[in-house]
Amino acid sequence: MKQLFLCLLLGISPCLYAVNNLRLPGVRCMGMGECGVVQSALFNPAVVALDSYKSFDINYFNYYGLKELGTVGMSFSYPNNLLSAGVNISSFGYDRYRESMFRVFLGKSLTEKWTVGISIQ
Repeated sequence: MKQLFLCLLLGISPCLYAVNNLRLPGVRCMGMGECGVVQSALFNPAVVALDSYKSFDINYFNYYGLKELGTVGMSFSYPNNLLSAGVNISSFGYDRYRESMFRVFLGKSLTEKWTVGISIQ
């Protein structure tokens, strides 16, 4: 019984993960046509070097149906052969409690398969 439980636990554990509610990745980013790179750059800033078009994204999340818990975000990425760059601004909360984030990210293609990136928050 212990071996069965251990095998089950080891089989399930690669499927489990945690993420911050302020910045959720997902299929929505892929379905936005070229703007997905802007959202993906929050998690991996090297991705901005792979995009070939400028991207601008405005989004609003309201997970619980309360305007006090809404998240507003705006992102812009500018691809360039020398150094691709982007900016992200997010705000969560309401008048008495507000959490805001400003992030600048840079990406550079080293070769066809290797890109490097950095973000400052």
